[in-house]
Amino acid sequence: MGSRASLSETAVERIPRAEADLCPVGSDARRTDFRALRKSLLFALSLGALFLFSTFCSRQHDLMEEGEEYLAAGDIDRAMERFELASRLSDSAESQAGVGVVLSLRRITAVTGLTMLEKSLDRRFDLEVLGRLFTLYLDMGLIQRASDSIAATRIGEDRYFLPEVEVLRKTLQCLNATNDVDGKNIRSVEVERESYMSIRRSYAARCDMARLRRMVERYYPYQLYRGRGNPAETVFDPALFFLLQDPAGQKFEDGQAAWKEILGLQEITRCELQKIYGIPGEMLNVNLSQCRKYPASLVLLREAPPRLSESDFFHFPDKLFDDSGFYPEFHPLPEYYYPGEPNEDRDPEDI
Repeated sequence: MGSRASLSETAVERIPRAEADLCPVGSDARRTDFRALRKSLLFALSLGALFLFSTFCSRQHDLMEEGEEYLAAGDIDRAMERFELASRLSDSAESQAGVGVVLSLRRITAVTGLTMLEKSLDRRFDLEVLGRLFTLYLDMGLIQRASDSIAATRIGEDRYFLPEVEVLRKTLQCLNATNDVDGKNIRSVEVERESYMSIRRSYAARCDMARLRRMVERYYPYQLYRGRGNPAETVFDPALFFLLQDPAGQKFEDGQAAWKEILGLQEITRCELQKIYGIPGEMLNVNLSQCRKYPASLVLLREAPPRLSESDFFHFPDKLFDDSGFYPEFHPLPEYYYPGEPNEDRDPEDI
């Protein structure tokens, strides 16, 4: 009996082994083939997605480069077309900045362009965008906003000491007369970016002009000139008008020497000064028609932007219209007034 039981047990144990031996290769092979197929499909999909992504990025990069080329050539419409196409492919900070800089060139859309440049810079820091935004701040008269844009708490301490940011920082110090900074100090800053070489040249001239105007304003004969109500007519700038047109101003030797240095600047720089300060072209020895051959200068390419103050630009009304007529006039009650008590202030212990 014992041998029969052991025999049956051995036979029973061999049955599943035999069944397993019938098709082990087929089932495992099917699983292996399915896993391999799934991996290959996932790999193909990943490659396809990566290819599409790289294609979109490459196309967007090409459109941005084309837009910059058209912008440098002064073709605003085609530059806008390229930047808009790039933004449709991907709403990136670069495409947003491209559309913003083109909008800032038109007076009617300058504020919208300014806002887009600010948002682009918040999304991704870029020295090129910072330089363009900084110039727009200066052209609009938003000096405090320009100062905030390069604060160490905003851009970081490591970027604050970059030579490009040093150019912007020294420009503000000169315009605000906070430090004894002149155009030579700005020109002495060594920068590698070609765009900031143009910015350095332009900002140094603005600094020279600002120092000249302050010099004339401290000149006592000019103070007498202004005290007598001169100039009687509307002019481009009273201090410069006095220096260049009034006999007393023409005798101001220091002022005349500083003006001669300005006349020795490059033609593109004198064209920009003419655009910024509205000085007649003949006084700066420039032909306004010749200034058009410098479309790469955004100062010359831009229409005169609106001059704004911080309160005007960054104030938004709480209501779209005055609805006070629909509500009774509100009179605040005294601090310790309770219903039924006299409308007068009392000591809290007596109430």
